[in-house]
Amino acid sequence: MRLSTREDINATPDHIFDHLADFAVFRGEALRRGVSMRRTDTLSAPAPGMSWQIDFDYRGKARRLMADIQRFDRPEALDYRGLSGSYEVLLELRLMALARERTRLIVGLEVKPRTLGARLVVQSARLGRAGLEKKLADRVHGFARRIERGSQD
Repeated sequence: MRLSTREDINATPDHIFDHLADFAVFRGEALRRGVSMRRTDTLSAPAPGMSWQIDFDYRGKARRLMADIQRFDRPEALDYRGLSGSYEVLLELRLMALARERTRLIVGLEVKPRTLGARLVVQSARLGRAGLEKKLADRVHGFARRIERGSQD
């Protein structure tokens, strides 16, 4: 199942990319939500191959996701891949300059089931696709507004 959204942001692609690649901020936000993130690579700078072990509870069960950066092309693209026992998740982030201080952020999220049970969950999630796309759009919109507020400081 593939979800996507786009958002125009009043900031440069470089500025937005810096926010997208600020892994310490994302780790802090994850910790506040009860999600544990641990780096599993030895890279000194962000690049393809940078990876994390992510542990969280979902529907009363402990889950583990191994995530890594697949593409790191400043300031145009940042791709992540996540693997769990049941799913493969691909997150694609693209930036397109529209004007000097205006950029379009395009987000694509694809979830691929790896087991029969996961296939049934994804199939039923397709019924609520519109709601899932709205949630994704709302999250991206909130992220964009935070970047714009930060740009004005």
